[in-house]
Amino acid sequence: MTTENDLFAQAPSAGSIWAYLFAEHGEAALRETLKLVLDGTATERVCVTREEFQRDVAELTAIGLAHIAAIVREVTKTAPTEIDRTIQQSTGNKANLKARLARLRDIDLTTLKGKVDDDVLSFLSGPDELIHPSAK
Repeated sequence: MTTENDLFAQAPSAGSIWAYLFAEHGEAALRETLKLVLDGTATERVCVTREEFQRDVAELTAIGLAHIAAIVREVTKTAPTEIDRTIQQSTGNKANLKARLARLRDIDLTTLKGKVDDDVLSFLSGPDELIHPSAK
């Protein structure tokens, strides 16, 4: 049994990895790697959400790497949202789905229309306006 060294294990963020790939291997390598991350090939099938990529874009933009940020934004615009991933992972169990969605903050409930049953929406828009301020 061999153990592969993860060259990026100590990287401070995914954004720093994207910047490194671009600097060392160019735009084509960055785009291809992002595609492999999106389809799960490069992440052992771990789903990376659009919100996670948006954090990378914000980080890259903040440190003056707007061109790299634009590439990340463009390639990952079809990444599933955190809500989509949560719905996918609920495995058809409505109680599980309700519990997982309730843990997310600032959900725009209108984005759930047509993706979940009305009773899930009703549960999420319940009386706890502190947890779900967008329910109004």
